[in-house]
Amino acid sequence: MPAAAFAEKGAPVAGARKTVGGAVLAFALGALMTGCASASPEGSGAVAGDAPIEQLDAAWLDSGRMVGIVTMGSSSCMPLAEVGPYTDGTLEVSLTDDPAAACTRDLAPRVSVVALPVEVDPTQGLDVVVTGGAYDGIALLAPLDAGEVGENEDLAPSAGWTGAEGQFAVLTWGSSSCAPVVDTAEVTGDTEITVTFASAPSEQVCTMDMAPRANLVAVDASGLGEGPVVASFTGGEFVGTVVPILGER
Repeated sequence: MPAAAFAEKGAPVAGARKTVGGAVLAFALGALMTGCASASPEGSGAVAGDAPIEQLDAAWLDSGRMVGIVTMGSSSCMPLAEVGPYTDGTLEVSLTDDPAAACTRDLAPRVSVVALPVEVDPTQGLDVVVTGGAYDGIALLAPLDAGEVGENEDLAPSAGWTGAEGQFAVLTWGSSSCAPVVDTAEVTGDTEITVTFASAPSEQVCTMDMAPRANLVAVDASGLGEGPVVASFTGGEFVGTVVPILGER
């Protein structure tokens, strides 16, 4: 399963941040400062002196076998992800931009999908230390319930809350050159959000690979009740698909 990033454009959403614990903070600071003594202050997560570590939003996906890491940048150029060491509940991930890519000059949240090492136990939570200049930061994922882990079939759609208010990531599988586009998303019940995908152009030509594609979706969550929420898909090739939205809102 590739650890490269695939993402789609989403609307900016302000989100609540989690508190970084002392031990995790010390580990992250050490990881981020390695080789970054002269990091540019213009980077969103640059470390200089006692500057705070950027706390990133992230989502559990694929029954805890993958995570989606949210970053800001060009909507047409997604950072490439490389998985590093995993130790005692902490995973290192490097995100880098492709210097040869031609990118639009907009600024939007994107979600990079990362396949997790088999040693990761989602029921114990996960701290993801992200390095890569402008992407330096840490994402703290709360433990999943045992019932949320291991239920997803291979290559099946999934979804997970990112930690930002009303925002979640949707993961689908298919051609990397023909990622689906979310048309609308709205709360349609106390425990349901309906996500409508746009119809693919009839003349669209797609590569024959099979890759993870991720969309960021945002809704007004004030209409949701307590407890688990599902995403019901309609439109495109996903009509009738219903998936639980993993993790904490």
